[in-house]
Amino acid sequence: MVTKEGNKQCPKCQKWKLAVMCFYKVARVVGDGYAGYCKECTKKKVIEWQGNNPEKKAASDKKIKAKMTPEQKLRQKEAVQRWDQQNREKRSGYVKKYRTNNVDKVLAREARYRRNNKEKIQAMQRKYHQKPEIKEANRLRMLEYRKTPEYRIYNRARQERRYTDSKNLSSEQWIALIDEFNSCCAYCGQKHRAAQLHMDHIHPFSLGGRLEPGNVVPSCKGCNSMKQDKTLEEFHKYPGSPQFDISEVMQMARSICDGNNQKPNPHISES
Repeated sequence: MVTKEGNKQCPKCQKWKLAVMCFYKVARVVGDGYAGYCKECTKKKVIEWQGNNPEKKAASDKKIKAKMTPEQKLRQKEAVQRWDQQNREKRSGYVKKYRTNNVDKVLAREARYRRNNKEKIQAMQRKYHQKPEIKEANRLRMLEYRKTPEYRIYNRARQERRYTDSKNLSSEQWIALIDEFNSCCAYCGQKHRAAQLHMDHIHPFSLGGRLEPGNVVPSCKGCNSMKQDKTLEEFHKYPGSPQFDISEVMQMARSICDGNNQKPNPHISES
């Protein structure tokens, strides 16, 4: 209860504090009109409960957000932006900790965003790379890299494997392969113009895969960038990757082999 001097003892921290300043007011029929715990102990208790009940916390936040008016949402957004500007180091620490503890969730969310906002991302990238200082930096970096022995060895081996193999995929076979996939990406299934589709190696080129029938499928730029040097099995399990049927992709890739009496790629095994 509140004393004549206006003080009240918090049962949690056992400290006497000024009720008007240090306790939340509550509408109760009985009692002194103040919450049982002081503001500091109440905040600690709420934070502890939120940490122990993340699902209930999310459901509660969703209900509260659904009841908010547009003006309240705008004020909340402005308040969050102000806090971010005033606490940049603290915010970056929170973000780093979350990304470290939720790697799979972060990768899946980023991959989903890239798939749903391809045009927006491409526009931002074009705008960024059109800056004179970025163009010059990229040019100088590439020139320096091409002077290294690693690049010369890599490029020589790549050119020899790409252009000296008699079993290389022909332009007619590539067109037939695009028709087989109906001008769609072999992984995400989205339709594109033939000129927008990339030649993706089922068995990665960097791991010894050849540019030959049975080892090449049409892929969009996003899926090709995400797959990089992964095998089909690794790409299928990669967080955020599109869901596709491995055996169906391989069967369609080998369809032009059957029509041209080509042997399947020995690097590729059925899953």
